[in-house]
Amino acid sequence: MQMRRPSRLRPMRLWGMANSSTMKHPHKSECQSPHSAGEGDWREGVIEELAEHIAAIEAGEAAPGEGSNPHRGGVFRDSDTEKAVVKECRYVLGLLAHRSRSEAEIRVKLAGRVCDEEVLEEIMRRLDGAGLIDDEAFARAWIEQRRAHKLLGTAALRRELEGKGVSSRDINTALEEAAPYDSEKERCQTLARERLAKELRKSGGAESLDRGAVLRRIGGALARRGYSENLTLFVLNRELDAAGVTWS
Repeated sequence: MQMRRPSRLRPMRLWGMANSSTMKHPHKSECQSPHSAGEGDWREGVIEELAEHIAAIEAGEAAPGEGSNPHRGGVFRDSDTEKAVVKECRYVLGLLAHRSRSEAEIRVKLAGRVCDEEVLEEIMRRLDGAGLIDDEAFARAWIEQRRAHKLLGTAALRRELEGKGVSSRDINTALEEAAPYDSEKERCQTLARERLAKELRKSGGAESLDRGAVLRRIGGALARRGYSENLTLFVLNRELDAAGVTWS
């Protein structure tokens, strides 16, 4: 006897819903990180609805496999497999509630928990169908946060995103949509001023500093933050001139 889903539950796109009218999926540019300060993160609604659906399955109020991904051509082969998918989806949602993650990061986490490749791919399909896997949106959020909190340059951001398995295409798209060159120059200038101010305090004044040594030290620090050599030299030389640091 097939159990029916309670009327209080809305159909979940995560479980293969063909009609998306119950939940508007935003354009990719509207996606935000779970850590974003903006209100009404659309993924919060997905997580809430999934939690309701999981609770219904575990309470026996909805049949395992009900609403399974239509791309598979039907429900899963047995209820135990469906329960495994539900369990791992809930695990991933716990990760995403903490912070957004790339597809590669999610796969690495699941690989240590799921031995069955078919089950792993079904989990990924359901998460993707719910809009919870979006590397382009992930890259945009990562760039915004790391620029704001760490003042990182483009090269460093690219390295970090590559380390998280984000494709070059998604990285390039996110960087193209990010703040322009002028903003990168301003961040570089801010870091250069902070570093130079420390050098001046430690040395006791501009007359005690060797310009070449300062260029190497601060330039190396800015390079590690992902700023290009040309931009670093341009910004640093202007700041050193303004501070009165001369060549020995």
